[in-house]
Amino acid sequence: MDQGLKGEVIGNLLLTEVGHGLDIMRLETTATKTHDGFILHTSHPRAAKIMPPTTPIPGFSKVAAVMAKLIVDGEARGIHPFLVPISDERGMRPGITSRRLPPRSGSSPVDFAITSFHEVHLPSYAFVGLSYDKPENAQSLLHKYLWRIGLGTATLPIHVINGIGIIATIGADYSYRRHVQGKGDSSVTIMSFRTQQLPILRAIASAHVFKAWWPRIVRCMMDMDVDPRIKHGVGVVFKATVGRMTAILAREVGERLGAQGLFGHNFVAQIENDTRGMNIAEGDIVVLSIRLFSELLLERYTLPTPDHDSSLLARHWLHIFAKYMSVLSSLPGGHRDARFNSLILPRSEAALIALGQAYAYAAALDAGVPQPLIDIFQLHALQADEGWYIENAGWTQALIVEGEDKAIQDALPHITGYVDLLDLRKHFTVPIRSDETWDAWILKLKTHSHGSDERNSTPIVAAPNTLSLKPSARL
Repeated sequence: MDQGLKGEVIGNLLLTEVGHGLDIMRLETTATKTHDGFILHTSHPRAAKIMPPTTPIPGFSKVAAVMAKLIVDGEARGIHPFLVPISDERGMRPGITSRRLPPRSGSSPVDFAITSFHEVHLPSYAFVGLSYDKPENAQSLLHKYLWRIGLGTATLPIHVINGIGIIATIGADYSYRRHVQGKGDSSVTIMSFRTQQLPILRAIASAHVFKAWWPRIVRCMMDMDVDPRIKHGVGVVFKATVGRMTAILAREVGERLGAQGLFGHNFVAQIENDTRGMNIAEGDIVVLSIRLFSELLLERYTLPTPDHDSSLLARHWLHIFAKYMSVLSSLPGGHRDARFNSLILPRSEAALIALGQAYAYAAALDAGVPQPLIDIFQLHALQADEGWYIENAGWTQALIVEGEDKAIQDALPHITGYVDLLDLRKHFTVPIRSDETWDAWILKLKTHSHGSDERNSTPIVAAPNTLSLKPSARL
């Protein structure tokens, strides 16, 4: 454990299997008790563990907490964790096979893999579970082991908040740098067009609002008096809101960069793909949302009401929740009714994002985020369910357009200042940031010309090798 905290070994959690995905109660990796320990075995190819990066790295050892079905005297006794050395400086440990998956398109490189075990002998102290006894409730036991995944659910989006800030910074800097021909002999920046201003200001606003929100998430996760279910629920709401809004804005800003937005070396497309990965890691947003919204409707526990509960976004959430409580009460079979699947489950994610937007809005108000950015964020959130605001809050499409126009006009004179406040430029570099960075980058490209050999034989390769969050960072 001490080595892990110092970064001297790399640790993984091997949970999900190829053939079962999130259906973790169906795990088929087995750990059979013997007189002197256990035999860890992958019963067939679909029982192999998938995704955790287990391939060897020179100079490092890897260990894993492997979730496996305990077999004692031929009887299955629940799923438990086993601490397993995976590789060392010489390579994979005996009996363990890691098949490295191809790189995820456009994202940061990690050695994601499919890992299997062939009758690997483990000592008795490899068992880090609670008991060899058959559990009264196997599902509850598994959840006792895995509650920390909720912390991952809540903390992963924090790096995405930095991502949306980087996207906003790149979009703004490029849009002021790039000019097109205006009237006569004059030229204008592409930032002068509303089609450019809108997605970039939405990204800037979201970056500031989310930056104000995440400290509240951290405090909630650290509060020992908060019910773990509530912690997990708040984390799910945070992840769904930040992940979905960032993925959409990354695509919109990327398109406003033209062809430059498609290349990984300009970072926007890479952040979008990494965000999509985050939306699945530590629990798929859709699946997490279905479970959480269902439990809230069944009143198994409650999440905190948003501060500033009279705000437009808070009223939206409260109305949505009341509406689906009414729908649930109308179903003869309750949550087991077939119409629960068709009427409520597809709305789960959008409902929780509405709650998240209300949380974020309240945090931004209390943190003193500039009002034009709060207004832009609110109007962007409003447009996700425009019909509700028209039907229930007295808005019209004309009022929405006019409100957004005013917020944009109020923000335009301060865009550079808003980006400077994010203070992210020192953490990354991209070719399109400035004329100087572009000119320097061009000289590194592999060159072909008539009548000459190839010049500068070092080509620009995948984005992560040409970008860094810090000079020494490993993405």
